[in-house]
Amino acid sequence: MYQPRTLLACAIALAALAAFSSPAARADDHHFHMDKWHTLRVIRQVEEANDQMMDSIDDWGGPRADQVRHDHADLFQHLDQFGDDLSALKAQVKQQDDPWQTRDQVQSLMGEAADLGHFIMRSDLPRPVRQQWRNVRNGMDALAAEYHLPPISW
Repeated sequence: MYQPRTLLACAIALAALAAFSSPAARADDHHFHMDKWHTLRVIRQVEEANDQMMDSIDDWGGPRADQVRHDHADLFQHLDQFGDDLSALKAQVKQQDDPWQTRDQVQSLMGEAADLGHFIMRSDLPRPVRQQWRNVRNGMDALAAEYHLPPISW
């Protein structure tokens, strides 16, 4: 037979473990109800911010846009991939009854966004482009919140 103090100590330890586990870990164990249309709105906001950032880059290049694209080919490849992956996520969310089923895809996209953000912040892009990136970043953080993922440390 167990001592009452032993049982109490075990119960307190389990409660503390549950209370201090990360939201992402708890989310993996528990399926959250998500509003599909709200999730699609958040994704669309990220797409719009990304489009505006791309427009800012093109405006910066002006008449030498082709040269800018050549000089920053790696950046444009990453941006194009990010845009494609964001569109693929939106298509997946539209196809699924429950957006939660795309959580792994969102988690992957968050890692891609973090890498892209580091790349952008180290580049010689002008301030308006970096400001547009902050809008994309904020949208990605909102998307992370939708999926009960931790925000990316930028």
